[in-house]
Amino acid sequence: MSFAARQVFLVKKRSLALLWTLLFASLVSTKPLSMTAQVVATGEGDSRRLAVRDAQRSAIEEGLGVALHSESYLKDFMLQSDRVRAISSGVVTEFDVLEESQQEDWWTVRIRAAVDSDRLEGNIRLLLEQLDNPVSMVIVDPYGKNNSDFTRSIHRQLNQHLVNNGFKVVNPDVSQQLRQEISRMMADEGPVSAASRLGAMHNADVTWMVEVSERQGSESYGLRDVIIDAACQVVAATSGEIFADTIVTARGVNAASAAKKAGEKLSGELINLVKIQFADIAQQGSEYALRLWGLESYRQARDFKKALQGVAGIEKIKQNSIVLDGSPNTNFVELSLTFKGSANDLIDLVFDGVDAESLNDLDLRLQRADQIEFELR
Repeated sequence: MSFAARQVFLVKKRSLALLWTLLFASLVSTKPLSMTAQVVATGEGDSRRLAVRDAQRSAIEEGLGVALHSESYLKDFMLQSDRVRAISSGVVTEFDVLEESQQEDWWTVRIRAAVDSDRLEGNIRLLLEQLDNPVSMVIVDPYGKNNSDFTRSIHRQLNQHLVNNGFKVVNPDVSQQLRQEISRMMADEGPVSAASRLGAMHNADVTWMVEVSERQGSESYGLRDVIIDAACQVVAATSGEIFADTIVTARGVNAASAAKKAGEKLSGELINLVKIQFADIAQQGSEYALRLWGLESYRQARDFKKALQGVAGIEKIKQNSIVLDGSPNTNFVELSLTFKGSANDLIDLVFDGVDAESLNDLDLRLQRADQIEFELR
């Protein structure tokens, strides 16, 4: 390995040093395991110690496939590995070194490790709870091509699987009625932007956009099976980022049975990917835009910013704009910040943390996804 390649390799590893300090400190745990995966993994580094740590990271990535029971996830490990590492604390319980070698100053180590899959899945669930169990909105057949039993069946199944996996959902009856609205929006701004905006309008964190079609399959013993094709994109309401996407095909003796299988496949392939995305948000924090209306002086804007700086969990506060040249009704200050938690948690903490006399009449004006507006009455 060239010197430059090694430097890139080492910088990537060291950037996660703090997280991994927690991981290896927990290896002494003797808690009984309800589900343990035995995996073999290889690691590299410019010392034996770093090579062993790299092998343990690889073991966790292998173990995650067992913890989440998702073959599709395994195909995306390289893309998702940074998020995997962010939720991996304490899941390698023991390991044995099987082989090790050294070429000049570069070590390669192969280990067999025990990965606590239940703990890994529990870490993901805990991080979802930190975000107040994110809200999903499911839109099946957004282009309005079908209104059949099998589209409604997929809609019901996805909502139920999401609830079973710790998500909140927008009322299914409401989301079922939004197909015409999103169809009009997509004509103006495209499907991803429309999904993001509609999700924000209905206080969802993500929108599940599912397109479905039905076709005839092969004939056997005088019976012809039915094939359902379903394509899904999961779009974040705050950023418009595509959290996950997939295409599945399912066969059944009729449309209902094929649709049931298609719904199960979509759930199995995507829900865990979305969990990882939200786990990453819980670790890194989400960006929020805050606006305070009704300012009479710069002092009030300064006191508001100072109060936010004293709130636990709020980071990277930045003043983006301020208007003080009109009446209090049109004056405002706009800030951006990062917060590790839900919008509701942030609102509560702002009210608890703001005690400046100049802000005594603070009230909530608007909350929509990552946009929060307060006003002084």
